[in-house]
Amino acid sequence: MFFTVRKFGATPALLAHTLKQSTDGKIVTTDAIDTTGATVIVISYSSQLVPIPTDNKSNTWTEAVFDATREKIYHCINPTVGSGHTFTLNPGVNGFPTMAVSAYSGANPTLLDTKNNFTASGTSLATGSITPSQDNVLLYYAIGDAFTDTTMGLDVGTILNEAALVGFVAFALAHAHEIQTAATTRNPTWSWSPAARAGTVLAAFGFSL
Repeated sequence: MFFTVRKFGATPALLAHTLKQSTDGKIVTTDAIDTTGATVIVISYSSQLVPIPTDNKSNTWTEAVFDATREKIYHCINPTVGSGHTFTLNPGVNGFPTMAVSAYSGANPTLLDTKNNFTASGTSLATGSITPSQDNVLLYYAIGDAFTDTTMGLDVGTILNEAALVGFVAFALAHAHEIQTAATTRNPTWSWSPAARAGTVLAAFGFSL
């Protein structure tokens, strides 16, 4: 007798998210969130200097993607989690950091793909097209740098938090996500006004049992 074993995808779910801007141009620490149950935490940031983020639960952060200028995504799979969880970025003087965090649950997360793009100036920017290689995928989008728009546009997904440029204090940043139960090609396009410099980053995570 033979049995066929099938692996069914485990749909990711958002547990908590936050965004914080520096108030002194040097360092930023997020408000505390409860990450209990998270199997992957994703950090995006915009900063003139680009250090590795830290958190108060001593997790190890791995760079997923950067746009070669100021925008980066880091992640931690199977992190140490819990209530009162804070995250810090310390680029030092003239870093002007802004930082966003999202925590997700779901079995066996794996980084699948990344994309990035950058424009010197404009009012819209696409990150680049990706087609997930499996169902049950978390697509995480971020954009940052010098825009002053407080109501960013995005043609797919859901914007989680956004903050505009604070001159000589903190760069602009917005982050968003899309949870796909069925793999679908995406090329997320952000839009803003007035024209300003911006860079985008995207990371795709797959979840499976």
